[in-house]
Amino acid sequence: MRSIVREIMALSRRTGADPMLVLAGGGNSSAKEGNDIWVKASGFSMRDMPAEGFLRLDLAKILAILDARDLPEDRAEREDEIARRQLAARIDPPDPGLRPTVEAMLHALLPLRFVMHTHPEVVGWLISGRNGRAAARRLGVPHLWIPYIDPGLPLARRVRREVEAWMRRKGEPPRVILLAKHGLIVGGDTTDEIEQTTNDIIARVERLARRVAKKARPGAARILPEIERKRLLAIVAPAVRGALAEKRRVVLYRPDLASFGSAPDGKKLARIGALSPDEIVYAGIAPVWLEVDPQADDIAIGAAARAAIEAFRKERGQDPKVVLVPGLGGLAIGRTPAQARSVGEIYESYARVRQGTAAFGGPLPLSPREAQFIDTWSVENYRRKIAEPRGGGGRAPGLVAIVTGAGRGVGREIALGLAAEGASVVVADVDGKSAKETAQEIAAAHGDDRARSIVADVTSPESAEAMVACAVEAWGGLDLLVANAGILKAFKITEFAPQVWRSITDVNLYGYFVSARAAARVMRHQRSGDIIQINSKSGKKGSKYNSAYAASKFGGIGLTQSIAMDLVEDGIRVNAICPGNFFDLPLWSAPGGLFDQYRPKYGGVSREEVRKIYMARIPLGRGCTVPDVVKTILYIIEQEYETGQAYNVTGGEEMY
Repeated sequence: MRSIVREIMALSRRTGADPMLVLAGGGNSSAKEGNDIWVKASGFSMRDMPAEGFLRLDLAKILAILDARDLPEDRAEREDEIARRQLAARIDPPDPGLRPTVEAMLHALLPLRFVMHTHPEVVGWLISGRNGRAAARRLGVPHLWIPYIDPGLPLARRVRREVEAWMRRKGEPPRVILLAKHGLIVGGDTTDEIEQTTNDIIARVERLARRVAKKARPGAARILPEIERKRLLAIVAPAVRGALAEKRRVVLYRPDLASFGSAPDGKKLARIGALSPDEIVYAGIAPVWLEVDPQADDIAIGAAARAAIEAFRKERGQDPKVVLVPGLGGLAIGRTPAQARSVGEIYESYARVRQGTAAFGGPLPLSPREAQFIDTWSVENYRRKIAEPRGGGGRAPGLVAIVTGAGRGVGREIALGLAAEGASVVVADVDGKSAKETAQEIAAAHGDDRARSIVADVTSPESAEAMVACAVEAWGGLDLLVANAGILKAFKITEFAPQVWRSITDVNLYGYFVSARAAARVMRHQRSGDIIQINSKSGKKGSKYNSAYAASKFGGIGLTQSIAMDLVEDGIRVNAICPGNFFDLPLWSAPGGLFDQYRPKYGGVSREEVRKIYMARIPLGRGCTVPDVVKTILYIIEQEYETGQAYNVTGGEEMY
């Protein structure tokens, strides 16, 4: 690796690690040496910038694009041709699919060794303010101000003209360029010079803002009490999620937006329009402003949220990325938790910029034409595309699931299996330690934002509601409840202690009811969802020494059928899975497990003999496995025409 590439890579990483300079991996950087320029490739985050993230380009070929007179008249065709020529300027690219940043021409035309383009939030107050240009003259530092112009070739040609004029006047290139409604470009001979200049500009803008800002105090934001916010979130987030045309999106709650959306001027600022191209690319062309009466009933609030999303889509032809709810906060929408988090961070930053522009005459947004250009620009659509998650993501990408009793045994394996198929999973168990361990295993394999753990007693309505709230707060809704938590203890009826018998039915039947009720109260606002009980073959056929377990499982099938009819009007399907015997799991094989508990049934025979007796009953010749159950869960959530069913997964042992 060349020394100059190491230097720009280190600067990029330092800059990218500062959220006040760079958000969502944005910004770009370059270095020049001789006839070559190394420029950031699209799709790489500044914070984690690797050496292969810099494309080596022929400087002369990039600059030649600025002088080209044979480019097509049609905008789309012209942009395609520019992209083709920039690709042709690459030298030994590490990946044939990598494109240089859209601003490669800007970096090429500035005759300085290093160039850094960032979007400091504080500088945003100035460059997005109505009086920003006049105020910038009081910064006390030489700079070139570029009025807003469409990015790409028009902007590059305008900047070149201004740079050349500057150099004729001053005999050297400008080292600070302020791009109105866009960002800050700093050039220098060393990376230290760029850092020092950037920090100096930010400090000067802050001092200037303090001098010219109005002293009037804004009115207090009207934020709802926490208990009301929790109730509202449990309704609004699932309703928004269910109304989106693109299903299974993460709807991430951003409480920090509560003060912005609830401020006296919040609605005016939110509706004023996007302030920069980056805001449109990452956070959308406009947010949904959703005003609801917190005192209204749940159904009315959910209906209002769905209507707002549908109205936005009808007007804009696309789903929103941000929803602002006065008193509550904001909702950021993305394909993955990481993407939704970036949307939220970008919008929060520009919300603060809107407020900060008060020192410089108030916000000056992109015009409708300018915003429409960015929203439909092929180059930015490419940037959106590469920002999307890659890969197939399994059979359940974006699915939000809760699995009860997931700390160990069958529940643990179900949680791991669903996560492997792309689901985000709340691991719920009465044993908090085991729940946390399962969640950590999912996080290690798939990312920290794909699992949550919670201590949950399924026989407690409050605990069940907290479990569901955990899913809503993490990902905005709930697609699947797997009611797996259960107890199995085997005794002859004459030896069954009444309190033990009742504890089994409490968990297996009442616990299923409590969990399903809590899940359905959220799913109904989403107008979709699956509730699946892990039942048993003992739910269809009596079992010796298993009166409590069989009673609870027979009742579970009846409950499944009944609540399936209750919830069909809410778009929720309810089914049960009746597995056979999991011979290889601790329930059976551990000391004191069912191989031991069932020995008295058969005259005290050995554990191995018990296994043979049960194995002989299975036509397909093996016990049930959790992957068999996971496949059935996936089938159930993929099909659309079954509810109230009890699916056998018994290898043919049970056919009813």
